[in-house]
Amino acid sequence: MNNGTPSRYLHASNALTYGSLLAGLLAVIAAAEKSSWHLSGALIASSVVLDTLDGRFARLFPRNSDQSAFGVQLDSLVDAVVFGFVPIACMYLLLDFGASVTGRFCWTVAALAYMVSALTRLGCYNLHQVNEDHFVGVPTTVAALFLSTLFLASPPLVLVVLALVACAYIMVARIAIPRPRGVILAVFVFWITLVLALHLVGAGRELGRGSADPRALGSATDHRRTAPAP
Repeated sequence: MNNGTPSRYLHASNALTYGSLLAGLLAVIAAAEKSSWHLSGALIASSVVLDTLDGRFARLFPRNSDQSAFGVQLDSLVDAVVFGFVPIACMYLLLDFGASVTGRFCWTVAALAYMVSALTRLGCYNLHQVNEDHFVGVPTTVAALFLSTLFLASPPLVLVVLALVACAYIMVARIAIPRPRGVILAVFVFWITLVLALHLVGAGRELGRGSADPRALGSATDHRRTAPAP
């Protein structure tokens, strides 16, 4: 059997990385099915939690050198999807573009810039920064958490465009960012926890309003009224 068979790399050590991918998928579903900034934001923040822990989790398992190297590549690929594409997909589904062609164009350019910067930053990291004690450019994880924080405000189109452009710049800028340890790690964990908690509270309120909304019952009643009599 060929040692490069993909199935041999399906390993329990990558469970949290795949969990992050699942959270990203659910964020897009929440945007599409529930039109919820809060549910989408909470799931993106959950992906950040899983991405923060996946390296430590993977080291709990015995792995050979190939499996360890694969884990690094898999982590970057999942980050590209979850932190590079998922926030953009959620924004597209949630934003009110109205009839503004200019607004839609500006968002598209900003979204492309964000995705290009995220992919470029992840590729550069794999080549040069895996074993260094600092990052060059803001990590995609932090950029996605910033966007998740922005989701708390159900932001207007102009603010989203500005945020995407800013994130695109800082992800590829020559900025040395120390790896999160000590106080920096504590602040980062507090930020994630606060954003996740606020989104969950907001999502709970949305669900509460939805279940108490008499229009839902009225809609069902109207639907029954339109049915032909037996």
